[in-house]
Amino acid sequence: MITFPLSISSQATEVKILKQTTQKDESKFLILFVKSGRIAEFGAFHYNGRDHICVSCQTGCAMGCRFCATGTLCFSQVENLAWEEIVAATKLVKEISFPTSFDVVASFMGQGEPTSNPIQVARAMYAIADEFHLALSTIGRIEPLKRLQTQFKIYELTPDMQISLHYIERRKRELYMPGTKGQITSEVFRLLENYAEEYETKIRVNYVPFKGINDSQEEMEKLAKFISSHPNFYLKLGEANPFYNPHYKMWFLPSKKNCYEILRNKIPVKKFHSQGSALWIGCGQMIALPVD
Repeated sequence: MITFPLSISSQATEVKILKQTTQKDESKFLILFVKSGRIAEFGAFHYNGRDHICVSCQTGCAMGCRFCATGTLCFSQVENLAWEEIVAATKLVKEISFPTSFDVVASFMGQGEPTSNPIQVARAMYAIADEFHLALSTIGRIEPLKRLQTQFKIYELTPDMQISLHYIERRKRELYMPGTKGQITSEVFRLLENYAEEYETKIRVNYVPFKGINDSQEEMEKLAKFISSHPNFYLKLGEANPFYNPHYKMWFLPSKKNCYEILRNKIPVKKFHSQGSALWIGCGQMIALPVD
């Protein structure tokens, strides 16, 4: 039985915008202040014929992905957002960005790893399910993913699921995505495969090629073979946002190789372009603006 209150009082959640930028393509990047005094980043953009809101569920991210600005710069500032805060912020961003739209995707792939905040994420999704199309992306950790899927069953949620893969070789993935250390990718895929079969849906696999890091011919061959062995999965190749990791003193730059052409001859693959030249929305690389 679902017992938590669905109404949100003005005292329960106070959300206001601290800063926002709007690009020529009308994509927006917003920094929101919530009642508890915490700051969260949200993005809004139009892509592939639909309006999207990039929803955050934490104030930072503890997964520590080296290519990700949030995971690098906000590693020590991680707190879970409450479901009321997530809902209020998402609705505020919609009101500002897409006030007349009836086809808005609330993508839980902003700041934070959703499987690290499963109860609040599920409650937030349940509260906005009638107003938004739901999607969620995870780096893929077995036990946290199981807990999130349990919450989905409680609230009868079936969001579009995505996994941020980015590295097909396990050792390299654990190096650049330390939150996946000790996780067996095949086991994570099995959980997602079961989800896809149960709800007759497809799972999106996100992969961003970085120059000289994960874009070799051999890696593309392994990636194609891996995806082709999972009929309920499809690949989306993302465009990398240039990012300098100050802790490791290294750049993560877009690949110069034509990975898309290599892959498209082997498996179905789609392309994603980052939205907004200053927003850098894509592959978990939202970059915070300074707040005065």
